[in-house]
Amino acid sequence: MWTGNEEKTRVSRILYVSGFTDVVGGGQRSFFLILKNLDRARFWPVVLCPAEGEVSRAVSDMGIATVFLPQPALKTWRVWEIFSYAASLRRITEETRASLVHCDTLGSALLAGLAHAAGGAPVVFHARVSESGGLKDRLVRLLCDRIICVSRSVAARFSGSGRVRVVYNGVDTTEYRPSAGSGLREKLGVPTEAPLLGYCGQLVEAKGIETLLEAFAALRKDFPEARLAIAGRGAFEGTLRDRARALGLTGAIIFAGFMDNTAPFLAALDILVLPSLWPEGLARSIIEAMACGKPVLATAVGGNTEAVADGETGFLFPPGDAGALSGRGAILLKDEALRRGMGEKARLLAVEKFSVRRTAEGIHAVYEEMLPAQPARRGAPAR
Repeated sequence: MWTGNEEKTRVSRILYVSGFTDVVGGGQRSFFLILKNLDRARFWPVVLCPAEGEVSRAVSDMGIATVFLPQPALKTWRVWEIFSYAASLRRITEETRASLVHCDTLGSALLAGLAHAAGGAPVVFHARVSESGGLKDRLVRLLCDRIICVSRSVAARFSGSGRVRVVYNGVDTTEYRPSAGSGLREKLGVPTEAPLLGYCGQLVEAKGIETLLEAFAALRKDFPEARLAIAGRGAFEGTLRDRARALGLTGAIIFAGFMDNTAPFLAALDILVLPSLWPEGLARSIIEAMACGKPVLATAVGGNTEAVADGETGFLFPPGDAGALSGRGAILLKDEALRRGMGEKARLLAVEKFSVRRTAEGIHAVYEEMLPAQPARRGAPAR
């Protein structure tokens, strides 16, 4: 049973419905930042998780109440599971006296929308990926009152809907700063004078890390002292290690593992590379590296094109093109002044466009927009 602070009666309670038990990637870290920067004078959070795990523990560490409700798998929904979950979610919303429901996955948004289709708390879906959900996207446009998209690329999924609001992911620019990487190179065994490229994210095939390995092998011919550090975890790690060995890169690559706090890693780099093959919504590693004052090499897909100013704060290149990546990497490795200048511009852009303050203001604005309209929720024209 929910055990929230009963004294918090003058603020609007927000029920956050997470579809994740554990921390999978940047989406969960963005979710945590929303909670940390919520204006508690106006909004009071309660978080619903599918089960106990890394997400619920992180939420509890923030002093936020949690409730649990196993969520049916999106691909294996059965009618009775849908209605059972929807009824339970409606009950939890009422018990927690939530004024609004904020969902972080397509599945949870559809279920919450069904739970409140006949009235009740407005539902907000936070869309973080650019890939279309097909029929599910059309349904969520009908069932959710607002759709927060982390980039214009994501918003294109719901083109024509007046319910869409673009709010960029934010980064804590006091934590992610150029000086945050002190001592990490030594821990990784990277010589002080060696140029250090890095990747930070999930180790999955769609991230295009094999393209990075091929490009790095080409770069090493002209920059033999260069090193590549890969931070993250995933089922593709074994394949990547095998590929690195086949390319003769074993001594030049460091697999740094998963990091809860990526600020020291990103600040220790000279260049961040994000070689994704599929459209990113708005990759956290890009805006975090920018906040650390690092130039970024990223594929020209999805939200990457909204974060990286091509030729100003880094370079964009076609997905899967190892030659283009190595060519742009060589330009940066040859010119330390260019790297430094791009990094300084990247830091300024991150502070101006991707700060947690701006993200919090955008989220709060969506809440304020919806809460006054709550009684006339369904069927009301989108503003």
